Amino acid sequence: MFDTTNQFENNMATRSLTDIFLLMRTNSIQSRGIYSFQGSKHNDYDSDSDEGINDKAALMEAGRSMVKTNSIEMRSQEKSPPTWTGLLEDAQYSITRLQNKLKELQSLQDAQVLRPTLDDSSLQEKHIQDLTLDITRIFGSTKKIIQQIRLHSSGLSGNKESQLSYNVSSALVSSLQNLFNEFRNSQQIYLNSNFK
Repeated sequence: MFDTTNQFENNMATRSLTDIFLLMRTNSIQSRGIYSFQGSKHNDYDSDSDEGINDKAALMEAGRSMVKTNSIEMRSQEKSPPTWTGLLEDAQYSITRLQNKLKELQSLQDAQVLRPTLDDSSLQEKHIQDLTLDITRIFGSTKKIIQQIRLHSSGLSGNKESQLSYNVSSALVSSLQNLFNEFRNSQQIYLNSNFK
């Protein structure tokens, strides 16, 4: 039969208690510091002088002010997202649309090339032409969106947001360039096979 106690003991042996120890040690040190500070006010036999008490109070007050300052800094760093994030979403949506339309165009072109006769293909050719124009229009509008994102990177060179904007626009340009190369190659193959 399966022995669960042995497995439990093995898991317990491998568990790290370092974090728990550090937490308990910190709590213990803090509570000793607070209680010795409170007790020293009323205890005449305490070896701390008034100067030592003032040092403890000053340190505790400094710690409280550091926590307040850090929390204020954290809140100020939690800004709203950059203004160009909407443009980024538009560009990503356009790139997704381009990918889908390129797949559709490729399948239409393949069907057109593999047709048995040259008859009754004007409707399909019209659909291919319309889809090609639509893809070209989407390429142009996506390029404009990326240029608007790139404009946000022309701010201060040390600004993290402008650097992020530049990096995002570079990634989008790379994706768009890859899709454009794919589109150009498929168009070249289609036109070469159509006019043989």
